Amino acid sequence: HFVVCSDHGMNAQGNHGGASNPERDAVAVFFTGLHSKPSGEKGGHSEGVPLKVVWQVDMAPTLALLMGLGVPRQSIGKVLPGVLD
Repeated sequence: HFVVCSDHGMNAQGNHGGASNPERDAVAVFFTGLHSKPSGEKGGHSEGVPLKVVWQVDMAPTLALLMGLGVPRQSIGKVLPGVLD
């Protein structure tokens, strides 16, 4: 698994850390290998995979399990469906 994520977004003026939706939004991309095919076969990548909106509180338990750790005791989030499959 490979994960790329941001800690926050920014508004049109380039500011971040505020309360607007563009500043609060973050992106996370999970590369799980679920859509890969052996080399030489066509279709080894996915096009048009729909984006899903998830809660940031769900990142802690999901990332913890991906790293082989237990879910943090105080975590209120849930593991993101499909990431650990």
